[in-house]
Amino acid sequence: MDHLPYLPHQQRVVDELEELSTRLGKLNSFIGSAKFNEVGVQAERDLLLKQAGQMTAYWMTLHERIALWKSHEPVPAAQFVPQTEAQALGAPPYVLSSGGTQ
Repeated sequence: MDHLPYLPHQQRVVDELEELSTRLGKLNSFIGSAKFNEVGVQAERDLLLKQAGQMTAYWMTLHERIALWKSHEPVPAAQFVPQTEAQALGAPPYVLSSGGTQ
């Protein structure tokens, strides 16, 4: 179903989702690269993984908000963004579709 034009604050959320998708994709590309293992200390790598998980949760929340505007009813992140879709768009594989981490 087509959606009417977004209100200004809604368009900002759509724009933020696009920007976040790009940033999350770049972070996950880095995490999946050999350069990630060259990061000096394990604590830094752990924090980068934590950051990716938090960014993924934020990404899923933005998707929920947009779905709400389109359907006028809340859609849980796990229902709206299956884990495999989230992974395809840059989510780290350890993030569960319910928004938690393994």
